[in-house]
Amino acid sequence: MDDLIPDGRIERGFLGVAIQDLTKELAKSFGYDGREGVLISDVSKGSPAEKAGLKSGDIILHFNGRTMNQARKLRNLVAETHPDSTVNVEIFRDGKRQTIPVKVGLLDDKVAVIAKQEQPEQSTSTDLGMSVQTLPPELARQLNYSENQKGAVVREVTTDGVAARAGLQPEQIIVSVNDREVTDARSFHEAVSEQDLTRGLRLQVLDGAHRRFVFLKSR
Repeated sequence: MDDLIPDGRIERGFLGVAIQDLTKELAKSFGYDGREGVLISDVSKGSPAEKAGLKSGDIILHFNGRTMNQARKLRNLVAETHPDSTVNVEIFRDGKRQTIPVKVGLLDDKVAVIAKQEQPEQSTSTDLGMSVQTLPPELARQLNYSENQKGAVVREVTTDGVAARAGLQPEQIIVSVNDREVTDARSFHEAVSEQDLTRGLRLQVLDGAHRRFVFLKSR
């Protein structure tokens, strides 16, 4: 239940994580073979989640004793949790299950989302069905990111290609490939060239205020 504070506003719990539903492909890429779970795709700096030690790539299995199988369900449970209360969060990380106590924060209406933080080099990947370029400061500003944001920005996506089927779209920013940091088009190309697309690869992308994982695999 939501709690009222003296001025009539409703208190809601806050963790400071971006989460997404866990697909079989993403689960396998993290070495997890279970069915339940919600994937953490980003952790806000200074948030209750970061202070507790939760990380991007953790799979939340249970929240306060409740099994997690949908991101929406977890969001609702967090919001319904009394701020300042401590809950046990069971996660899967690096092949092991572990339980982490997390002190839930208060959701501030002003912080409803995780904060955003020469000719660019370009790279085209016909295998993936998309082209990327190094993210220049000017484009970073246009997309409402910091000028210092690094990554490879998606420029074009081929219809019905591997990237398109995975849901990648122009102007999304790729920041990692299988946990290897991507700072520009060259590092993206190098990271991809070392992977076997028939086995699949996991990208972490920025999409507006959101960070999420995408799994790419050839047919």
